[in-house]
Amino acid sequence: MGVALLTLAAARFAAILATA
Repeated sequence: MGVALLTLAAARFAAILATA
């Protein structure tokens, strides 16, 4: 569960960086 949450957070962070 923790790993999945960390993965989702990393993907979201990367998406925000890509958008910015």
